[in-house]
Amino acid sequence: MKRALLLSTIISFFYFGLWGQTSLNPGDVVIAGYKSIGSSHQLILISYVELTPNTEIQITDQSYLPDAMSDCDSSVYINSNGFIVSNDDDAIATWINSTGNTLSTGVVIHITSTGGPISTNVGSISGEFGISGNGDQIFIFQGSEPDSDPCNLIFGLTTDNNGSGGWDGGGTCTGNASDLPPCLAAFHFNFATAANGNEAANGQYNCIAGGNNNPTKNQLLDINNWEFGTSPGDFDGNGNFTTCLSLPVELINFETKPSEKSILLVWETASEKNNKGFEIEWRSNGENRWTTLGFVPGCSNSSESKNYNFNHISPVHGTNYYRLIQIDSNGQVTLSNIISVTFQNKPLFYVYPNPVRSTLYFELPDDYIDAELIIRNPYGQVIWQNNTRLNQFSHINLKHFESGLYLVQISINGKIETANFLKI
Repeated sequence: MKRALLLSTIISFFYFGLWGQTSLNPGDVVIAGYKSIGSSHQLILISYVELTPNTEIQITDQSYLPDAMSDCDSSVYINSNGFIVSNDDDAIATWINSTGNTLSTGVVIHITSTGGPISTNVGSISGEFGISGNGDQIFIFQGSEPDSDPCNLIFGLTTDNNGSGGWDGGGTCTGNASDLPPCLAAFHFNFATAANGNEAANGQYNCIAGGNNNPTKNQLLDINNWEFGTSPGDFDGNGNFTTCLSLPVELINFETKPSEKSILLVWETASEKNNKGFEIEWRSNGENRWTTLGFVPGCSNSSESKNYNFNHISPVHGTNYYRLIQIDSNGQVTLSNIISVTFQNKPLFYVYPNPVRSTLYFELPDDYIDAELIIRNPYGQVIWQNNTRLNQFSHINLKHFESGLYLVQISINGKIETANFLKI
């Protein structure tokens, strides 16, 4: 009985993942856009299941060529599952739901690799991948390496495969050609001749053709609902997606403007689509937990730039971290980048030692030596007030003060600062 329970526990551990991540099946995540020509390689993914916190999705442009394994030389890495890495561009990127929240069905994940750090609109991503402009393939999977048996593959796409006409590796050892893994027979795209007989270097789901900006899986898998291109300027003339499935809010600026007592957050959007608004989150240095400070309503839909701000009244002394959670009308969330600012919130003066027995010392800024300094007892009565000009380091004898809690108040030019000390 104990062995059966242990075996069940081990199976559950591997099925649900180390952190209880969502275990994905073929077709649970579908590619909705890709770009291989231009300054950046991009992917748009749609999940048709909820993605729990810490769910990982792997992306690779490795080739599946089980029949060519014997033809590859020792310089090419071949795993036991028939996937081949033939050059440095064939790599693996790992996306993770690091938001701390379960992402709802229909979440859109936009991934960009520009040759520098890889980025995503939601969650976090590491590693790298590249889509060759001369034909290539992309596989979505879960695990350390792609595997066709047992299948950990979720979706596949081929753009041309080096002129082979789609899913036909041709038995050659090349990273730009691939066979179709059997377990993806129903969940793949073959875009080899989609762009008017040419290689489909760039492609995206067209909401007008598909008739839906929240497409079903069947609508998304219909090649007639897609549009394609072969130049760096696709699709908006600057190489950016124009599909309605892309990021609903384009954030172009997010920065801080500290003042004496607060930190003003300001941000700007270039366009908005179904934007409900923004939650503002904050944490201090050394803290892992984010705190929600407030909510700023969005403009719903706009093709013009919009400016927003939020004033954090009580930041901590030291480093403060901020991020925005953009929420659209369907409940989908997108996290901004994290920004930080150092806030100097030093008191105007110091009193020490505290508690004190006999002599209390004051440390004042140079320009506060003309300040008025008052000591009050617990009843609010003034029991001491300076009659002469203060030094930067002044002191007072408390020998005649009774034991108890006292308040020190300093004021100059309309500014008032207070501190407490305990006489023992």
